Amino acid sequence: MRRHAARLSLPILITSCLLAGFIASLAARKFQVTPPRGTIGANYWGSPLSASEASGLGLSEPTGAMITRVKKGGSADAAGIRPQDVVVEIDRRAIKNGQDFGNVVGSLAPGRQVEVVILRSGQRLSFPVLVTEAVTTATSGPPYQLIGSEDWHEDPTGFGFTFQSTSEPAVVADLLLGGVAHRAGVTGSDAIIAVNGVDTSTVVDVIAALKSITPGNSARITLSRAGEDVVLFLRRRPAATQ
Repeated sequence: MRRHAARLSLPILITSCLLAGFIASLAARKFQVTPPRGTIGANYWGSPLSASEASGLGLSEPTGAMITRVKKGGSADAAGIRPQDVVVEIDRRAIKNGQDFGNVVGSLAPGRQVEVVILRSGQRLSFPVLVTEAVTTATSGPPYQLIGSEDWHEDPTGFGFTFQSTSEPAVVADLLLGGVAHRAGVTGSDAIIAVNGVDTSTVVDVIAALKSITPGNSARITLSRAGEDVVLFLRRRPAATQ
């Protein structure tokens, strides 16, 4: 009987050890603390700059991450960073594109002050910027209409958006779902105030400026959104080859 009991206790012991390990693993996951991500209160252009886009920003080569929007009252705003500034270094780490920017800023500990080096019209400038904690907020659906290609009939600029009216200012109405403007980050109610650095006060100005963009090239548009300037690129697709 003793030998039989010993044979039975061995599986029970193994099962108990496995169960204890599983419970410990669950407890470790439950109490694991994710370190907070840093932010400097600025959005950036996610795609690498093309040669023509870099030239339009006064750069000798396509490198860095262009700032598209600066949060009013945020760290970047307080430091003096502006939309269209191109970040090339953060905390002594080289920034070659938007992915570098996101990775480096996100890894910084909130509360630190870091040096941010930018190129502005070809001039190299440095700013001390306070890193704050990134907070994720819930967003509601778009307050404008995204229209599928099967129902899309009007496209005055060729970039996939319409205007609220023909009067000034040039305010965006609807967007083509998956179109150039939609993918670039344009939203309904954005007012287009400049194209490639030239002020556009009317719808006619915007249409003329955007229609002049040849296939394979980009338009740098400045938008007014909720009282803040936003800078984005609209890239016209290259002409199809046969």
